[in-house]
Amino acid sequence: DYNEYESKPIVNTEKGLLTQLGLSQDFDLLSIPILVSSQFAFGKTNYQGGIYDSYDSVRDYASQSENSMIDLSIISKIGMLFGSEMKYGITFHRWNRRLESYVENYSWWKLPLGISKSFEINDSINLGFECGIDLMFNGYIDVPAEGYFVSQNGAHLGNRNGWHASIPIQCNVNGIRIDIVTSYSHSEIGKSEAFILQSRNGNENLFEPSSRTDYFKIMFKI
Repeated sequence: DYNEYESKPIVNTEKGLLTQLGLSQDFDLLSIPILVSSQFAFGKTNYQGGIYDSYDSVRDYASQSENSMIDLSIISKIGMLFGSEMKYGITFHRWNRRLESYVENYSWWKLPLGISKSFEINDSINLGFECGIDLMFNGYIDVPAEGYFVSQNGAHLGNRNGWHASIPIQCNVNGIRIDIVTSYSHSEIGKSEAFILQSRNGNENLFEPSSRTDYFKIMFKI
């Protein structure tokens, strides 16, 4: 669920479902628990709003966009009072969006910081809860020379922090561990610097507006 902090006609929204696949591995490094994970999401979403089609001209636009996202994370944790844990780490996020007439590539880094707690329901089921903040830095948008635009350029994004919460359920079935995780995360990016791109109609002064994205996920892990 993507929305921009702008007014019509240039405000854009985007909604849809993505499929996500991932791999993770945990280990100890000098007695420090480490979780290394990678997640890849892809799919088409419904994109609606305004799109540039000439210099300083915006037309209404409704179509589907092709999206792909990748997250690479290194997470560790520290034990705290009452059996809770503080989790911290670093994540690299890359988001590619292909529209009808051009492509946008976003990337930024996050420092996730959160607290988790798990409860043993019985010998086979554990129920947990985790919440935290995501500190964003070093964001960038890149628009390649493709489709409507005939030159490549980009700009730094403004840093805005997000947050996340999840409820993991861990089940042991005949010695096989199965995790079911329901999660919500809120991500924001700030308005970018202005940048110039050469289009089929000449040079255009552009910027990436401030926006927010809400993710609702259900994940199955084995």
